[in-house]
Amino acid sequence: MKGIRTYSERRFGELFNPLFDSLRGHSWLALSSSFHYPPEWLDTSTYDEATETYTAGPIKDFEADVAHVGDVTPMTRKTFGYSAVTDIFPKFAAAVSEDWCSIFGIARPVADPRRWFEDYYAANNRAQYLCDHSDVVFLSVDGSFWECFTGRDELLQRLSAHLAALKIAVENVELSNLDYL
Repeated sequence: MKGIRTYSERRFGELFNPLFDSLRGHSWLALSSSFHYPPEWLDTSTYDEATETYTAGPIKDFEADVAHVGDVTPMTRKTFGYSAVTDIFPKFAAAVSEDWCSIFGIARPVADPRRWFEDYYAANNRAQYLCDHSDVVFLSVDGSFWECFTGRDELLQRLSAHLAALKIAVENVELSNLDYL
């Protein structure tokens, strides 16, 4: 799967906004470190201490649309990541972590997100697993750079043109050459 890498310090939403309309209808999976609530969300969300839930605001919206995938018992919590079957971008782009982020878009519904994550983590070659089981991949590595991979050339062309207009340098990369998944 071909991709683009950029070392820009701009935020996820600004870098990838031109792709969001073309990705409507995708299912989304993300590793557990991929989202963090921005401070302004905490200020504009209402939390009910009695029920320990958000009752209004962007955090309530996020928690309604984006599910945790994992196991919770009284003694342990094992989180595989997140799953969403709704269009989460640009709506939740502000919550995307800029550091060690992995978000996977799949053009069809994912029947069993937990199984998808289990297979991903168990894969001997995670890059090949992503090539076979996702349509677009967004990665941020150690806050150093962003990457976008897809088999859709028109998305990469649109992204390249957008980043060029922002005067952001890019590198062409291949998902199959990654060793940090």
